[in-house]
Amino acid sequence: MDTAARSIGFLDADAFLRTDQSEFGSAWRYELVRGTIVAHAAPSPDHGAILSNLDSEIHNRLRGPSRMQVRSRQRRRAAIRAA
Repeated sequence: MDTAARSIGFLDADAFLRTDQSEFGSAWRYELVRGTIVAHAAPSPDHGAILSNLDSEIHNRLRGPSRMQVRSRQRRRAAIRAA
Protein backbone atom coordinates (compact mmCIF):
# COMPACT_ATOMS: atom_id res chain seq x y z
CA MET A 1 0.00 0.00 0.00
CA ASP A 2 1.37 3.41 -0.94
CA THR A 3 1.07 6.22 1.56
CA ALA A 4 2.38 9.74 1.58
CA ALA A 5 5.30 10.05 3.96
CA ARG A 6 5.69 12.76 6.56
CA SER A 7 5.37 16.14 4.87
CA ILE A 8 8.82 17.60 4.27
CA GLY A 9 7.79 19.90 1.46
CA PHE A 10 8.63 19.73 -2.22
CA LEU A 11 11.95 17.99 -2.92
CA ASP A 12 13.96 17.68 -6.07
CA ALA A 13 15.78 14.44 -6.91
CA ASP A 14 19.16 15.66 -5.63
CA ALA A 15 17.75 16.70 -2.24
CA PHE A 16 15.87 13.40 -1.98
CA LEU A 17 19.03 11.38 -2.63
CA ARG A 18 21.06 13.43 -0.13
CA THR A 19 18.49 12.95 2.66
CA ASP A 20 18.76 9.97 5.00
CA GLN A 21 15.57 7.97 4.43
CA SER A 22 15.08 7.49 8.17
CA GLU A 23 14.10 11.19 8.22
CA PHE A 24 11.06 10.35 6.08
CA GLY A 25 9.62 7.82 8.54
CA SER A 26 9.77 4.09 9.26
CA ALA A 27 8.41 2.66 6.00
CA TRP A 28 10.19 -0.11 4.11
CA ARG A 29 11.00 2.00 1.03
CA TYR A 30 10.43 5.52 -0.29
CA GLU A 31 10.29 7.08 -3.71
CA LEU A 32 9.97 10.60 -5.01
CA VAL A 33 6.88 11.23 -7.15
CA ARG A 34 6.49 14.75 -8.58
CA GLY A 35 8.35 16.24 -5.63
CA THR A 36 6.36 14.31 -3.02
CA ILE A 37 7.83 11.49 -0.92
CA VAL A 38 5.77 8.30 -1.16
CA ALA A 39 6.21 5.47 1.36
CA HIS A 40 5.80 1.79 0.42
CA ALA A 41 5.07 -1.09 2.75
CA ALA A 42 7.20 -4.23 2.55
CA PRO A 43 5.86 -6.91 0.18
CA SER A 44 3.97 -9.79 1.79
CA PRO A 45 5.17 -13.42 1.61
CA ASP A 46 2.22 -14.14 -0.73
CA HIS A 47 3.50 -11.43 -3.06
CA GLY A 48 6.90 -13.13 -3.22
CA ALA A 49 5.33 -16.52 -3.98
CA ILE A 50 3.18 -15.03 -6.74
CA LEU A 51 6.19 -13.33 -8.32
CA SER A 52 8.21 -16.54 -8.17
CA ASN A 53 5.46 -18.54 -9.85
CA LEU A 54 4.95 -15.87 -12.50
CA ASP A 55 8.68 -15.76 -13.21
CA SER A 56 8.78 -19.55 -13.65
CA GLU A 57 5.82 -19.54 -16.03
CA ILE A 58 7.23 -16.72 -18.16
CA HIS A 59 10.65 -18.40 -18.26
CA ASN A 60 9.10 -21.71 -19.38
CA ARG A 61 7.00 -20.02 -22.08
CA LEU A 62 9.92 -18.03 -23.47
CA ARG A 63 12.22 -21.04 -23.46
CA GLY A 64 9.77 -22.94 -25.66
CA PRO A 65 9.23 -26.67 -25.98
CA SER A 66 12.04 -29.05 -25.18
CA ARG A 67 13.80 -31.01 -27.94
CA MET A 68 11.97 -34.16 -26.85
CA GLN A 69 8.61 -32.44 -27.25
CA VAL A 70 9.56 -31.17 -30.73
CA ARG A 71 10.78 -34.61 -31.86
CA SER A 72 7.64 -36.27 -30.52
CA ARG A 73 5.46 -33.79 -32.41
CA GLN A 74 7.46 -34.29 -35.60
CA ARG A 75 7.04 -38.09 -35.33
CA ARG A 76 3.29 -37.77 -34.79
CA ARG A 77 2.95 -35.47 -37.83
CA ALA A 78 5.04 -37.82 -39.97
CA ALA A 79 2.90 -40.80 -38.88
CA ILE A 80 -0.30 -38.90 -39.71
CA ARG A 81 1.02 -37.97 -43.18
CA ALA A 82 2.12 -41.56 -43.85
CA ALA A 83 -1.30 -42.95 -42.91
